Amino acid sequence: MAEQQQFCRRPCRAAFGEDDPATLNTAHNLAVCLRLAGRFQDAYDLDCTTWELKQELFGSDHELTLLTRVGLTIDERELGRYADARNRQEEVVAAYEQQLPADNAAVLRSKRVLAVARRKAGDHRAALERLTQ
Repeated sequence: MAEQQQFCRRPCRAAFGEDDPATLNTAHNLAVCLRLAGRFQDAYDLDCTTWELKQELFGSDHELTLLTRVGLTIDERELGRYADARNRQEEVVAAYEQQLPADNAAVLRSKRVLAVARRKAGDHRAALERLTQ
């Protein structure tokens, strides 16, 4: 993975710097690709680094930071860390709901991710309730 990260991120880092939004978005997109390829630990590691940098640059409740936290939730879920994924996504949904209208696509997607995390964690009733809200 290191060579893929370098190949994808090197041009952005060289042009804009490590903590530039374009570089961070490239890292986020690479983590999505890794996740889709089934490389969940690699995606998780990259998402952790990206999340920390986004927190410093944008703040913890910024929409771009929250988007990477959703990625971390999915990484944790796919790594079998169901309770961690559920707990993280509970926080993400609460942050989104404070900032955005209930019918916003990001809010709705984050609620769906939360429902899946709850189901995987064994909270079937809570998962169903979240989906019907």
